[in-house]
Amino acid sequence: MAVPVFGLAPARRWASIETVKKLFSMFPSGPPGVALLLLRLCLGGLLFVDQAGRIAWPMPVWLAVGSVLAAAAVAVGFLTPFFALVCGVLELAALAGMAELGAPWEVLNLILAIITALLGPGAYSIDAWMFGRRVVVMPPRR
Repeated sequence: MAVPVFGLAPARRWASIETVKKLFSMFPSGPPGVALLLLRLCLGGLLFVDQAGRIAWPMPVWLAVGSVLAAAAVAVGFLTPFFALVCGVLELAALAGMAELGAPWEVLNLILAIITALLGPGAYSIDAWMFGRRVVVMPPRR
C-alpha cells in the first residue's frame, strides 16, 4: 500500500499529487519555449487564413470578435489553455458552416488548438509571468 502524500489517500487514483502536477505547465525556456511561442503565433494567425492562404475574415460579428480576442490572447500567452480551446470551438463553428473543400484545413487547425491547450504557454508568455516559477527567499533564522 502506498503512503499518502500530503494527506491524500491512495484510494482515489485521480486525486494524487502526480495527477495534479500534470495539469500545470513547466513553462520551458530556450528552444522549447521558442517552439511554443511559434505554435501560439501560428494558432492565432491561422484563425484568419483559409486553405488557399488568403485572409478569411469571419462573416458573423460574434465569430469575428471571438476570433480576434482568442487569437490575441493565445498569441501573447494569456490564459493559453482556455483560449486555445476557445480557438478550437471557433474552428468547430467555422467547420459547421463550410463546404467540404475547407474541412481538412479546419480539422488541422482544430488539432493545432488542442495541441496548444495541452502543451501550455511556455516561458515567453503572460501566463509564465503571472503563474510561472517563483524564487522564494527565506530570511535567515535568528
